[in-house]
Amino acid sequence: MMRNLIFSFCLLFVSFFCYSQESQDSSKGRLRVITQSSTAIIYVDQIKVRYGEIVTVDTGQHVITAWAPKRKKTRELVRLGNNYIKTFRIKMPFTEEYKKYRNDKLLYNVKKSALKYGPMAAYIYFALGEFTDISNSNDKADSFLKRANENKFNAETSFWPRDIESNRLDFEFNKLKYENEIDNINKSWQGVYIGLAATTVVNYFTWKLAKKMTQPKYTEKPQLSKLFIGPDRQFQTAQLTIGFNF
Repeated sequence: MMRNLIFSFCLLFVSFFCYSQESQDSSKGRLRVITQSSTAIIYVDQIKVRYGEIVTVDTGQHVITAWAPKRKKTRELVRLGNNYIKTFRIKMPFTEEYKKYRNDKLLYNVKKSALKYGPMAAYIYFALGEFTDISNSNDKADSFLKRANENKFNAETSFWPRDIESNRLDFEFNKLKYENEIDNINKSWQGVYIGLAATTVVNYFTWKLAKKMTQPKYTEKPQLSKLFIGPDRQFQTAQLTIGFNF
């Protein structure tokens, strides 16, 4: 009789323990947090978790806090039901300070490049135009020279005075055109040489100005970098971890 009573008591105790454990497990849920920046520091309530890590938490409402360099600190509320598995995604926009820094850095790079390479780029554009004019003037000069030689030959070999005078006038006209094109070629080459000298002097000073420019800097105070004491979830054990987040 006593043995049956003890056996019944043991069965009752085991049943109660299993029911209690099952009830306790049923009040849990599984949560995974994914942030826009995979390097974010993430807290679920007061517990630090890793990006994409699946953690078991109590059912109900939880506060998720996340921060990453250059990103806004974000706080979100999530509600978890019994035996519910939820993936929670958090958008983390850039801070206004970082966006301003990016704009300032872009403007700085544009100004510095303009000072360092702008004068030479302008000269190259100018020189290419001059070389094009020189090439065109050379072609025109060759054409006028050829016509002038033909006019001279015709004037020397013509029989009629009217033909001689006509070829002489054409010769003078083509000769003048030829000389004008040669003059244009000389002026273009002169512009190329003077432009190169002026650009060298100007670029010397603009290069020095570019070196004196102050580059924008971006600094920020780390968030969530505080002492934490909580369960170590890396090994899924019940031990406590004490450390610093940087």
